[in-house]
Amino acid sequence: MFLPAQRLDLGTALTAYTAGSGYVSHRDDSGCLRTGNVADLVVLDRDPFDGPDAEIAATKVAMTFVGGELVHAA
Repeated sequence: MFLPAQRLDLGTALTAYTAGSGYVSHRDDSGCLRTGNVADLVVLDRDPFDGPDAEIAATKVAMTFVGGELVHAA
């Protein structure tokens, strides 16, 4: 069970789940989109920051890229 004082804002939670996960798996340059990096990313159907918190769970993945290659398209 989490206490209210342990709550994370959305930006911190997404960073921990994405760039933070890359860091702990020793991919220290992860989280940076730049020429020469390999892209593992998802494209969402909406901006999770734009709208009520109650609607975040309705966000869908539109596309997924692994190693720069498209592996999923909705």
